[in-house]
Amino acid sequence: MDTEATIWTVLGLAKKESVKDPGPQTGRTVSPILWQAAHDTLDFVKYASEDPLTGSIVTDWYSPPGNPNLRYRVNVFILSRALHSDSLTVTVDRQQRSADGQWAETTIARQVETDLENAILARARQLKRAWTPAPS
Repeated sequence: MDTEATIWTVLGLAKKESVKDPGPQTGRTVSPILWQAAHDTLDFVKYASEDPLTGSIVTDWYSPPGNPNLRYRVNVFILSRALHSDSLTVTVDRQQRSADGQWAETTIARQVETDLENAILARARQLKRAWTPAPS
């Protein structure tokens, strides 16, 4: 007797618990592994918005400890379910406070965005290994 069968699994409208993908529930074009990896990598900052169905995460402004006149905002876009470097885009906005107290956009090295992408991808590889069941 199949103890996981429901009317929905019998009709093919739902998956049995044992065959559901691990990780958070995301949209059809969003990798749950990359989604979780992005959250793990950016766990030091609060989020302004996030949408697991479209794969977008926008952080609040973040000032590094000891430097309140500089702030960053990170935008992460997960573009596919594949675990490839082109499945992920990270942009970083940087602002510096002027002497009159106004925030002004400043440039940031592309390497900062690349380093964040690489950190997310490295975490995703760790998660994939942890979430993939061992062969029987």
